[in-house]
Amino acid sequence: MLRRRSWLLGLLALIVAGVGAAVALAQSGGGTEVQVAVRDRSDGRLEFAIQTADGERHFPSARFLSDNREQDRWYTSSAVTLPGAAPAASTPSGEIDFATGRESGTAYICVVSHGDINDTFWSTVQRAVIAWQSVNRGYWVEYYISNDSAEQAQLIDDCVANGADGMLATIPDPDVIGPALLRATDAGVELVTFNSGSEIFKEVRSVLHVSIDEYSSGVEAGERLEAAGTVGTVVCVIHESANSALHERCDGLDEGYGGTVEVLDVGATGTQDPVGTGTALAQRVAQGGVGAVMALNIDIANIAYETRAAIGSDFKLASYGSTTAMIVRTAAGELEFLIWTLGGDQVYFALSALVPRINIVQGHLDFSTLDPEARRLALDEAGSGMLLEPSFLDQERAAAFVTYIEWLNAETERLTGGQ
Repeated sequence: MLRRRSWLLGLLALIVAGVGAAVALAQSGGGTEVQVAVRDRSDGRLEFAIQTADGERHFPSARFLSDNREQDRWYTSSAVTLPGAAPAASTPSGEIDFATGRESGTAYICVVSHGDINDTFWSTVQRAVIAWQSVNRGYWVEYYISNDSAEQAQLIDDCVANGADGMLATIPDPDVIGPALLRATDAGVELVTFNSGSEIFKEVRSVLHVSIDEYSSGVEAGERLEAAGTVGTVVCVIHESANSALHERCDGLDEGYGGTVEVLDVGATGTQDPVGTGTALAQRVAQGGVGAVMALNIDIANIAYETRAAIGSDFKLASYGSTTAMIVRTAAGELEFLIWTLGGDQVYFALSALVPRINIVQGHLDFSTLDPEARRLALDEAGSGMLLEPSFLDQERAAAFVTYIEWLNAETERLTGGQ
């Protein structure tokens, strides 16, 4: 879901102008006076409710308005019945669902992840969702993201309430997000998990989990740092405290590296506060004994790179993720290696795996002719994991990649005449 924040705030101002927090409406014939209440949520959506004169709010199940919609087009919520009123008719078939902006009858898929949309990795995931949607027109996909586990769980509940047919979700914090996913699968929502959650996806009845092999990639990273001649402690920087996948990477690093691995938890600042994270890292380096820093996110790697230069340290640096700038630095020997995290691939594969499951359950694919065992396997409630093998980009491979990019840019300029 793209957040055109300024547009949303402008809409909010129009809605509430002149009446404080709501717009007063009155039914004809001396009926009950109600107000339309609205709030701007932290995830960028507007949430609406009907508020009666006593201040009580009544919530339609479809009450969220995202910015993934057409302008100058009316949207309708689901029906809400006020106390003492006759039951309202349901939303007529063929109208646009208020919460999702989709035509009725279109399969609705929610992608709910942890993270920050401004983070390089998660912006890549978002672009992959948009790309998948562009070639799969029969499905409506909305992407929601929050770094707050409780809010992510609420987003999952909201998707269920809004009638999601299928869902993709990450599980960085199983204790908080797991129960919400169980509520979703209990409600009949088809679930595929990706990225974080390889250790729990079967317990929440996900039919498939797609991620890189977090632990094994950590093991290889540790082995590579040792082979590079690292002396001293390797600091493994965790930028999301509750994210179990990051802890798996650090555990693997500890297995692969022959010396000491120390976790530095900067979850309080993370990628959102580069100064705070850089300060925490500088303080740890100043204590001595740091031979290398393993960043688990390319934005953290950039912070570590700048911190190293600012304090005049010479610790080795490696990272998960990639940007063009960091590839160039790796080619120059300023980083030991990068690990492709395949964020776009993860969510694209997961969406592609979810669709057949939705079609099976909704009856678009007929499995009635299969023998019972084959049918059981096709409709297995707890599927298997798809672990993508991460690719390591060392100095030699990074240099080759830079050469390719320079060639590609030159050819593009030649073919377009510099236009």
